[in-house]
Amino acid sequence: MYLPKSLPDELFFSRLVRHCILIGMETRDYMNNYFGSPKKSVHPFLTANFIGYKKSSEEDYYSIIQNQTLAPLFIFFLPKYSNRILEELFLGNTAKAFRYCQLPSFKARERTLLYSCSRCVIEDIEKHGVSYWHKQHHIPGCHVCANHGIYLTSLELPERLTIDPKLLPEASNNFLEASNNPESVTLSADTAQIR
Repeated sequence: MYLPKSLPDELFFSRLVRHCILIGMETRDYMNNYFGSPKKSVHPFLTANFIGYKKSSEEDYYSIIQNQTLAPLFIFFLPKYSNRILEELFLGNTAKAFRYCQLPSFKARERTLLYSCSRCVIEDIEKHGVSYWHKQHHIPGCHVCANHGIYLTSLELPERLTIDPKLLPEASNNFLEASNNPESVTLSADTAQIR
């Protein structure tokens, strides 16, 4: 079965989660079929190692990397490493691509988080019938939704991240609006506190 069509601003990781749900495959089997091993780790915004794209998509891999990951952002801001970033993603060397993007690796015990905007989730479900992870919410250092001006909620991921059908954002009416006065808000861990 082909991958579901990409939704506006959707991460490739999110598309793979939706694919796993649609075909009804267990996580272990999905990882083995599409990544070559149930032990592979998959990063949400620099997804590589997807060996099954040829049998499940008519898109070329370059187009997927260009349009559904944050690789173009790192390539633009790190021109010295742009060719190496692309090369390592094409070869499926996520750890090396991470180093060239100057991001901590999984082994550094840095928490991997998925971010979502509560209002975007509700709008996505109303418009597309499903929630999904947006690229714009995963730009490092951005903690507010550009469309709605509210703080993003986060979901901490397990150390070995795989494609799991339970990993789509959940709808919630709880949200905190970002203030126009940056001095009135303090970010602490994953929550915002108003002074």
